[in-house]
Amino acid sequence: MSHVTLDRLSLRYMGQRALALSELSLDIPAGRVTALLGPSGSGKSTTLKLIAGLLTPTAGDIRFDGQSVVTLPPEKRDVAMVFQNHLLFPFLTVAENVGFGLKMRGTPPDQIRTRVDALLDVVQLQGLGERRPEALSGGQAQRVALARALIVEPRLLLLDEPLSNLDRHLREEMRQLILTVQQAYGITTIIVTHDQEEALLLAEQIALLLDGELAQAGDGQTLFERPASVAVARFFGGRNFLPGQRRGAEVTTALGCFRLCDGGGPQGAVTLTIRPERLQVVALEAASDANHLTATICDANYRGSDTRLRLQQGAHHFEAVVPAADFATWRIGQAVALHLPAEALWVVEGEG
Repeated sequence: MSHVTLDRLSLRYMGQRALALSELSLDIPAGRVTALLGPSGSGKSTTLKLIAGLLTPTAGDIRFDGQSVVTLPPEKRDVAMVFQNHLLFPFLTVAENVGFGLKMRGTPPDQIRTRVDALLDVVQLQGLGERRPEALSGGQAQRVALARALIVEPRLLLLDEPLSNLDRHLREEMRQLILTVQQAYGITTIIVTHDQEEALLLAEQIALLLDGELAQAGDGQTLFERPASVAVARFFGGRNFLPGQRRGAEVTTALGCFRLCDGGGPQGAVTLTIRPERLQVVALEAASDANHLTATICDANYRGSDTRLRLQQGAHHFEAVVPAADFATWRIGQAVALHLPAEALWVVEGEG
């Protein structure tokens, strides 16, 4: 396993004026799972290809355990990559596909068979070694691709949207398998995904890329509840934003003054935000004076596990997620109070 450092990494594709990736600096700890998360075109797959050596950076450095690998060709980096399309050799059996890397290294056939059989057990494909790829389901084929990558014992495992072509049930199975295998082998793993739930479930560190730049890196809870900007908050489902002026532990907005837990962080022009799940909807008569505002329910959507309310106060719109059982409690057009608990409020610099 390797500790990977990306140091002000940039890439400009030939013929394009804009950078596809701009001065990305990121520390990827050894033996952990890091997710490169972002929408299409954000630079996450570009970053993965740079790490693998499939692209050459315009500027910056890539270091494995402190040693630069920028000038090393892909085959010298000891990196294994699993793509969105599993790219199995159709003319080889499952066992031959898995053992292909060892065969290219000149490993004796009996050792290949032993290691292939052991790894097929790990990825839960016992007894399928003689099948051809066309006889496999999508989930089975992706397991073969994962086993083929792991059998060469790489220092780094790169997964490029490996679950996006699978249905929901298979995605859940593969997520668990990836975690099980990664923990068993302790291999440094970088996964590219556009799915925030996938990143939260798989990765100990998430690097959110937006427009070719690193927007924020940290554990899932930090990015979810303590976003660095309005853009980060919106990506993770933030819907409630109030511009205001902060002085100490208070933020004055057009809808009133709201108290925070402490006075640290940005001062002056800020944006106050609270996640829909933390915004509390109460009857008007139950409202207190602290951190409350009034609003009108515009829409209510029952979603099985919860109910999502859309609310409005003047030009300001809010969303709240409440228990599914509360669907019958609220009605469209009803005036309610919104409670913004101080411990659930977060402030980012500038007006969103």
